Amino acid sequence: MEWPSGLVISAIEGAPIFVGHHWFTGHPVIESPKLACLDWSAAKDGPLVAYRWDGESELRNDKLAWVGKQ
Repeated sequence: MEWPSGLVISAIEGAPIFVGHHWFTGHPVIESPKLACLDWSAAKDGPLVAYRWDGESELRNDKLAWVGKQ
């Protein structure tokens, strides 16, 4: 995928960001210490994924929780 030539992507600062609507398959993992997608195709028989956030500044895979297939 080509990015627009003027696109500037900055480092994520502050609290982590949680997103959805990006369908993944396989074992749930976070994308980076500051970004996690929690949409692992639950509507297509994938797991329903959540993150147990306790205020940490960097996300960790061991804080992910899910039900259903993975």
